[in-house]
Amino acid sequence: GQVVIVKSTLNPTQILPVELTMFTGYNNGNVNILNWTTASELNSLKFEVEKSTDGISFSYIGERPAAGNSSSPRSYDLTDPNPVLGNNYYRLKMIDRDMKFEYSNTINIKVKEIETAKEDVIISVYPNPTNGQLNVVYQATAAQKILLNVFNVIGQSMTNQSVSLMPGIHTLTVDA
Repeated sequence: GQVVIVKSTLNPTQILPVELTMFTGYNNGNVNILNWTTASELNSLKFEVEKSTDGISFSYIGERPAAGNSSSPRSYDLTDPNPVLGNNYYRLKMIDRDMKFEYSNTINIKVKEIETAKEDVIISVYPNPTNGQLNVVYQATAAQKILLNVFNVIGQSMTNQSVSLMPGIHTLTVDA
């Protein structure tokens, strides 16, 4: 019996606030439904869902409060009411109580068809307030040309542009 003590030079293993076991989604008509499950949570605060149409630039679309502390499986869901034709990329931003965060893997929901709208409408504008890039989700009922004007809070015109659209839902990006 000899006892050998070896001092480790490795950093202690960091315990992740969330053990994500599943992140999936699917298209259901004019909405995309996202589902995720955690096996455990430690001091978790919330889940923010981010969306992208190019897989690179993501924007916040919604959030769900986390369980906080849990050692049993938890299920969450969020509906994206504004999918676009083609690729819809999503990721989770898992935030713990001390505001540290990690991102999930990115998933893609391909939308092949969206029901034809009955009227033209601006569905959403985000982020608001913006730090420069503004997204306008617009639903067009027919092929058309629109004039998009953006005004600041005191009514000054920040930008205007002419945009040609086909029927469907479009995300127009404006450098404000």
